[in-house]
Amino acid sequence: MKQKMSLMDVAAVVADIRATCTGGMVKNIYNGLSSRTFILRLQSKRVGKAMLLFESGVRIHPTRFEREKPSMPSGFVAKLRKHVRGKMLNSVRQLGRDRIVDLECGTGDGVHHIIVELYAGGNVILTDADWRILALLRTVALDVAADGQATKVSAARGQRGKRGGAKPGAADAEEPRNVAAWRVGEL
Repeated sequence: MKQKMSLMDVAAVVADIRATCTGGMVKNIYNGLSSRTFILRLQSKRVGKAMLLFESGVRIHPTRFEREKPSMPSGFVAKLRKHVRGKMLNSVRQLGRDRIVDLECGTGDGVHHIIVELYAGGNVILTDADWRILALLRTVALDVAADGQATKVSAARGQRGKRGGAKPGAADAEEPRNVAAWRVGEL
């Protein structure tokens, strides 16, 4: 069984999701069994009830299999529900030639995007119509040295790794600033 989706896998699944889920109303959003797995329950005239499962950094696909749901939603799911529940899933697209999927819900100024990253650690990002980030599943802290070079600090482990040629020890001189590692403008 595959552990990660390739670029071609993502393109094929996006086409399948477009055919089965686009135009459906988002009825609810649930946590999956892991903290990185989510289920969108949709109601569509075309196919009736549909579910879209996505797991940050791993997979996205339509499903009919009912999964166990936690009794209380996570804070991230509560934020997704607040902004996306009751809106129509307008479009599903792969961003560029990358393993990133954009789920666009709503119309006009009420548009929201759920962006699912399917590479490395991945992330799920909720943005508004102007692509401003409203919520992140996973944040990444960056240390910025005096020379402007960034050193990534893992949110989960607190371990440092070089990024942009930062000098070892140079980032230790300043306090880390929380910065989203992903920026919409760079797509």
